[in-house]
Amino acid sequence: KIRDKGVYYTRNTLDTFSIIPILQFISQYEISAFTADFSVQHMAIKIPVLIQKETTHQLMPFFSRYTLPKPLEDHLKTTNTPYTVYTLMVKGWQGFIYNHRHYYVFTGKAPYTYVGHWGGQDKTNLFSWATNP
Repeated sequence: KIRDKGVYYTRNTLDTFSIIPILQFISQYEISAFTADFSVQHMAIKIPVLIQKETTHQLMPFFSRYTLPKPLEDHLKTTNTPYTVYTLMVKGWQGFIYNHRHYYVFTGKAPYTYVGHWGGQDKTNLFSWATNP
């Protein structure tokens, strides 16, 4: 064995497996922003992030840098549903290298059901949408 690489978790560490249920849980609280360490498991790194929460009826501004499937775009332009949106951005020197945002969306009312998430560069972004437009 030459080298061991891993991520060491603290009480303030989130990862791609835990972020959705954690954000769903804290949606019930009046928290507008918080910081955490975000673990990227497949790269075995941990980066500092700022996560901001917003409640809105309009999701289109969050998609301004992204290409959407036409049925979803049409649905989002006409819906008046309240959503809770979390914007995740990388902080520190890593934020200069990776200056993209990631968005996690839940319904705006309890039980704050997961709706979708997306982020990164437009043509290579991770995109998930769980409701039927």
